[in-house]
Amino acid sequence: MATHEQIYQNQSDIYELMISKQPELSEVIRGIRNFQDLAVLDLGAGTGRLSSAVAKDAGSLICTDISAPMLELLDQKLIGQGLERNWSAVVADHRELPLADKSIDLAV
Repeated sequence: MATHEQIYQNQSDIYELMISKQPELSEVIRGIRNFQDLAVLDLGAGTGRLSSAVAKDAGSLICTDISAPMLELLDQKLIGQGLERNWSAVVADHRELPLADKSIDLAV
């Protein structure tokens, strides 16, 4: 059986196929907080399930994950949606985020 690290580093395409079957979440997130024009951070963004839900309406979007292959798929997914480039994908450990204090309005 594959470990979490193996899945996130070596099986990002399989992970994406698995989560692509899950429902779209923009309305669920908007029900918690309207993210229109906000600076949004997607922690553990993976292949972009939440990022793709908020990217169109967010003012800016920073997508962080420890797995570069996952973020590569996220980037391809958002580009494939034809969105204006308002996002960045950053390999980062969530214990030490490369962000300025008070630079984010909403974290998902």
